[in-house]
Amino acid sequence: MCKSLVLTVCVLCLFIVAGVLVLRAPFAAFGIGAAVDIYPETLNLKSSGTWITVYIELPEGYNVSDINVITVFLDGTIPADSELWKIGDYDRDGVSDMMVKFDRQTVIDYIWAFKLYHMGIPLPKEGVEVELTITGSLNAETIEGSDTIRVIYKG
Repeated sequence: MCKSLVLTVCVLCLFIVAGVLVLRAPFAAFGIGAAVDIYPETLNLKSSGTWITVYIELPEGYNVSDINVITVFLDGTIPADSELWKIGDYDRDGVSDMMVKFDRQTVIDYIWAFKLYHMGIPLPKEGVEVELTITGSLNAETIEGSDTIRVIYKG
């Protein structure tokens, strides 16, 4: 009886893991890869700025003006400000990009709680690299791109 219960629980766990992988696969396999630049490139966790600025550039054949701004998130948790966005060409490469902004303190709190804590880094005085991922929707497709910033704690 105990062995069959353990076996049943193990099988259920495998089904859950497989289900999560299947649900995530379409985004990874069929999503649109976006080039993402996050500023500032070095974020002081003690800074008092207002915004984190992100530039999103899409591959040829896609138009950043088709991105639904209310679907743009940082690491799937922090929404972009739906009113502070602009289409331009910030890197002057002839390809349009979308500039979005994220609340700086919310991003700092997120990095403390979900990035540094899990990395076991209490106060990154020397700086540590943190990868952040931007996702969103363009028509019926998902866009995704990542950038790495340096995080420090100096005051």
